[in-house]
Amino acid sequence: MKKIIATLAVCALALTGYSQSTSTNATDIPSTWDNIVDFVSHGSNWIVTSYGIYATGGTVDGGSKNVDPAWGVGLAGLYKINDYVLTGLGLDYLPGSGGSGLTMPSASAQLQYPIKMGRFVFTPLAYSGLATAIGGHGIDNGEAIGIFGTGAALSFTGHVGGFGSLEKRTSFEGHWIKFGLFYRF
Repeated sequence: MKKIIATLAVCALALTGYSQSTSTNATDIPSTWDNIVDFVSHGSNWIVTSYGIYATGGTVDGGSKNVDPAWGVGLAGLYKINDYVLTGLGLDYLPGSGGSGLTMPSASAQLQYPIKMGRFVFTPLAYSGLATAIGGHGIDNGEAIGIFGTGAALSFTGHVGGFGSLEKRTSFEGHWIKFGLFYRF
């Protein structure tokens, strides 16, 4: 009987050594960094862009208010649904006199037709969407504004390119000319 108890005790001690895990459930930083590098270098459907804006001026509020031409900036993030359709969110800013700049977030959908020309890709495009002024548009802040635009993009590499577009926004008489660079992840 003593031999059986001694044998069971030795087996129990031996098994506890194998039941312990060496995992600490800690995040492996090198693998996270590798995932980021892999995401940036091998591509995805995300595109980010920064751009300049030239608003040609005109009148707003049914012609009751003149607006001088203005320069501004913008940022946008786009998601490529397929080669011909993109959707995205943007934020435009046109500084105004007296610190009352026009700030407009927007959402849009874009139709495009990429044309490969050697190592470059030329892409005519058209887009439409909605924006709203959240500052700088007076009593019309929060009003829905339609966006209608057309333009073209040129990809220099698989990831980097430039674009230009001419845009019409409802409730603004003039046009917005946008030009900038994009990075495709």
